[in-house]
Amino acid sequence: MKKIHFLYILIMIGATIACDRVIVDKPPIFFTKSYIKVFIECGEISGKKVQVESNIGLRVDTVNKIFYRNNNENFSVPYSINDDVWLSINASSAGYIYRDSSIYYAVPQIGRTDFLLSNGDDPNDPFYLERQKGYDKYINIIGDTTYNKEEYAPSQTTAIITPVKEFVITSDKDYANFSAGSNLNKLFTVYFDNPYATVKNNYQAIKGSYHYDFIYDYPISVIRTNLGDVNFPSYKFIGNQWLCHLDIAPDKTDTYTFYVKVILDDGTMLEGTDPVTISIKGKD
Repeated sequence: MKKIHFLYILIMIGATIACDRVIVDKPPIFFTKSYIKVFIECGEISGKKVQVESNIGLRVDTVNKIFYRNNNENFSVPYSINDDVWLSINASSAGYIYRDSSIYYAVPQIGRTDFLLSNGDDPNDPFYLERQKGYDKYINIIGDTTYNKEEYAPSQTTAIITPVKEFVITSDKDYANFSAGSNLNKLFTVYFDNPYATVKNNYQAIKGSYHYDFIYDYPISVIRTNLGDVNFPSYKFIGNQWLCHLDIAPDKTDTYTFYVKVILDDGTMLEGTDPVTISIKGKD
């Protein structure tokens, strides 16, 4: 029996949580009342576009349920059955784009006073007051008001406001038993953060969830399920990153172009700015 090729697609709406967290031998310098730091209204993202790019560098230990980062990249040959391949899909930089109306956060942002205030910005500017008002609204809806932690660096935990209805992943060529242009969701296993569940679990990672080896000082609850079966609207305030693992290799070695669409529960569609083309070694 031949091994299958593992193709990962990284879907990231907004700020990445894949930042190093290094604990150093000095006191924490940030105090945070709430676990979630940023909320994104994806339907308000400029142009209704998500950035799509290829990337390699993540390994998943399904036994210990840990994601490991790895920078061994080689774009010169077709990805073999032993490669882990990612597409990075970004819809916003969640709080780090100047005056971005699709995001809500505390003003000044924890650890970001240099960004908002040292450049002369007024925290009483109506724009920032609106960011704070929206942030306070959703924090109180969730009940995320008693985290009360000191951190070495502020976590970037992000939640989206309008639920996702579904993702649609297609290829320009026949893939497995699916014709070109068909919805390939059934072929993917999806991983996504559930910060709402972490808050409701007394700020602890929920049982059976995955986590990242490069996040040290705050909990995270990453859910694993089939992309074609998951009922996304049933999950409240999920995270802004999706990791989709393609479980079946193509029948033949070829270059495949993948397209990704994100459909929100209110019908809003976000499309990739560019498709991603990957050379993949098939079962042949």
